[in-house]
Amino acid sequence: MAIRNEIYNPNRFKEIVITVTDYDMPHISGIELMKTMEFQPEISRYSQIILTGKISSEFKEKLSNLHKEVEYIGKDDPQYIDKLLKLVKQRSDAIFQWSSYEPARLLSRNMDEKSSFLFDGNFAEIFESYIKENNICEYYIFDKQGSYLFLDWNANLSWLFIRNETGIDNSITRAAEHGAPKSVLDVLRKKEMILSLYEKEDFDNRGKIDWEQYLLPARVLESSDQYIKFFPSLIANSGSNSNKGCSTIYYYAFTKNFPEHGIMQDKILSYEKFLQG
Repeated sequence: MAIRNEIYNPNRFKEIVITVTDYDMPHISGIELMKTMEFQPEISRYSQIILTGKISSEFKEKLSNLHKEVEYIGKDDPQYIDKLLKLVKQRSDAIFQWSSYEPARLLSRNMDEKSSFLFDGNFAEIFESYIKENNICEYYIFDKQGSYLFLDWNANLSWLFIRNETGIDNSITRAAEHGAPKSVLDVLRKKEMILSLYEKEDFDNRGKIDWEQYLLPARVLESSDQYIKFFPSLIANSGSNSNKGCSTIYYYAFTKNFPEHGIMQDKILSYEKFLQG
């Protein structure tokens, strides 16, 4: 899988997406530091937050001379830590939505918003619950159906496989072409199981396939009747005015016990080890 190059990259956590500085620092003011960031494109394009002991008119004037909008929080506010954490979360979510636009567009290019699980409220709830319950800090889309590879803080792997009706049919066709027994084809046709193999190379590279280890119990993703406006411009261009969730039926399965497509876990720098330095 192409994502191997990304998860093996030990520098993947080093990209700066949000900077938090203090206006009053020993050797340089936060304003001066932000001015230097304006000449570093890899930093300046992302959100910047500055803390100050007091929000004065002089402070606001200095901020106005910067070439980009900077969020600020006064430390004299007893709730400033909570406000800072909330602002960081808001800006992180906004950055994630922006960077996720292209993958979402590619997955939805032949669909309107109501036929893609990416815009469905129930899927978002299922996805977020799994992340919280399993301490997930990284996730990557790895096939054309929108399946995910997850890594937790210790770089333990888990997977979410997603199939629509076309994906199920594709699995059945390729499984039959590669000699799958009738019992395997039957549970796929009944949609009782998802076959985790999907891409053509998944089948071609296996040789003789032990089908049982690639079968996962299927759950049905039921529409929430409300789509999520993560990507407004994508939805605006879809030509649909519906407020409904995904009209296409999707099937999904989580697993931690899956042959990891040749991923070598000892080559992955976990987020926990990255923080330890």
